[in-house]
Amino acid sequence: MFNEVPLINIDSKDVNIKIPSLTIDDIKKYQSYLTLWIAKNGQIIDDWTNMFNQILAICGTIDKPEAQKIHDDLTAALAKIPSGGINDNIKQEIQVEISNMQKIIDKTGAQTQKQLAADISKLTENLNNTITRIATLPSWKARQVRLEGKKKVATTLGNTFDNQALLDLTNVKVKSLEQCAGVA
Repeated sequence: MFNEVPLINIDSKDVNIKIPSLTIDDIKKYQSYLTLWIAKNGQIIDDWTNMFNQILAICGTIDKPEAQKIHDDLTAALAKIPSGGINDNIKQEIQVEISNMQKIIDKTGAQTQKQLAADISKLTENLNNTITRIATLPSWKARQVRLEGKKKVATTLGNTFDNQALLDLTNVKVKSLEQCAGVA
């Protein structure tokens, strides 16, 4: 009476599936490609970082001979600046720069500016020095304009201008900072 009738008819078939396999040669080729890619891009990053560091070092890093020259120039200019009024503030700023140059002169090790630029470990120091120098540009530029105005007024009135040494120092400083900042 009750014959078994299957509810689901299941037939089986063999199905062939092809799975691509990587050969040892394929793996070695890809490994070689990635190794070269890493080396090439690593070198590009190193080159860009070194170039960036050298650009910063041109502006921000001062070697001992350059520090000695700046120290001597600032000391000579400081002696020529008359005392009193705003000049005392300027003298104080120059004295701070002389002190900073003396610290560079007193450092141990005789690295040239080129060596300082090539030393990637000096990147943050070079960046800090560059930013610090460029940040002084507005005050030096304002001082330059003020002194040039005083000179023009004194010349127009037939008076002598007694701050020529300070104006000369300011002009040199502004020119150097503008080159460093890329606005010259």
